[in-house]
Amino acid sequence: MNPELIGGFIFYFLGAVLMILSFRFGSLSVLHPLLSLGYVFALFLGVFLVGETIETVHVLGVLLIIGGVVLIGGGDH
Repeated sequence: MNPELIGGFIFYFLGAVLMILSFRFGSLSVLHPLLSLGYVFALFLGVFLVGETIETVHVLGVLLIIGGVVLIGGGDH
């Protein structure tokens, strides 16, 4: 068994449980854009921890995600 893979499953499970609890008590219009920011964090973690390279298309994707979060994540009011 690969310990990194098992650790990844454990962290994914914990993240899913925390997100379910957040959706239960929080507002969907605020929480769902935060969920999409996970892709941005994954890109930067890949760069800093694994040494992946960021291409122009990745930068455009990050800008689209952040723009969507700004437009949608204004809250209920």
